[in-house]
Amino acid sequence: MSLSIQTALQRGLRRAASPSGIAMFIPMLILQAGIVLSAQAAAVQFVVQNTQATITDVDPGLQLPVSTTVAVGLMIVFTLAATIVVIPAARLLVRDLSELSSIPPTILTRRLLSASLSALVCAVFLTVIIPIGYLLLLVPGVFLTVSFQFTFFAIAVEDKGIIDSLSRSWQLASGERLLLFGMLIVISLLSAVPAVVLSLVPGSTAREIVSLILNSALLVTVYAILADVFVQLRDDEMAATWSVAEEVPLWELTYSLVKEIFNEIELETVCFSMV
Repeated sequence: MSLSIQTALQRGLRRAASPSGIAMFIPMLILQAGIVLSAQAAAVQFVVQNTQATITDVDPGLQLPVSTTVAVGLMIVFTLAATIVVIPAARLLVRDLSELSSIPPTILTRRLLSASLSALVCAVFLTVIIPIGYLLLLVPGVFLTVSFQFTFFAIAVEDKGIIDSLSRSWQLASGERLLLFGMLIVISLLSAVPAVVLSLVPGSTAREIVSLILNSALLVTVYAILADVFVQLRDDEMAATWSVAEEVPLWELTYSLVKEIFNEIELETVCFSMV
């Protein structure tokens, strides 16, 4: 069975709307709010300190009442935390649909430190390499995005390290990149939904609040869809492995086993005679 975008969308939405998906929405909303409010506070303070403008001259929007240094520090902390949160999110959302109503504690704690460090290193690498691909030419950027989008799932679910997770994501995407590109287009279209809704919301403050809620929900939804794609690709790979194994005739397996046993007996006999 090849990758089905329709199945990924249907089951991805079910994963996002499950108790596990809703549970991930709350930390996503908090972290997104922290990143946006601290970034806006840093930007406003920077403008005021380096121009003749005053706070009243700048439309600050929602922001944290802190200095520029503190705002930048908080923005970095919230960004790092948002990267770490993808580890339990991946573990929660890749489970079978029948299991999404529960949240086992081990999912949140198993190898969390090592997985988080690997995720942070990979996030830095991908943040550098993928934009370079888009700057050089659009196609390399899209190719890298498609190839490495399962890196964090490999870290969280399969306990892969930094290099192995990148390699694993590349392996899963092999042979399916065209369909994965189609999925990327669908996700891009979904990303336009908040902008359409926000155009109908009156008031800048209300728009910012609604924007945070919608974007956080969108992040969970996108990650849930990618989780289902990851499950499909992983299951297809396992099925292919089993089908190859099943193609080996029984007599050939039996012959190989008997031959290995006789070789082992012969080796032990030689060793015994030498003694």
